[in-house]
Amino acid sequence: MSVQSYIEELISFLKSQLQGALRGKNPEYVHQTRVTARRLGNCLWVFKARLPIVAYQQFRKNLSALCRGLGPVRDLDVKIQFLKTRSCLAETPAEKLYTDHLVAMLMNK
Repeated sequence: MSVQSYIEELISFLKSQLQGALRGKNPEYVHQTRVTARRLGNCLWVFKARLPIVAYQQFRKNLSALCRGLGPVRDLDVKIQFLKTRSCLAETPAEKLYTDHLVAMLMNK
């Protein structure tokens, strides 16, 4: 696979995952968007000497902004998943009620 084909494949996958992330139905889309953006950024960094500098800088800036924007969303997804697991393992009804309440609050953010 050529470098150009690999980059095009990453961009295509990034777009599809971003669309899923924007729908907000499955946290895996957010995770995969961030992973793919980092892979694409690393790939571009490796080959930056062969790219127009202005295009490279703008693309990196946009990828960085995307990752920064999705970071808090991913953190929230991880917290919600942790609390859902904790709720299932609750040892008392009060603990389950409290963790369920926290999940509901976080889900509304």
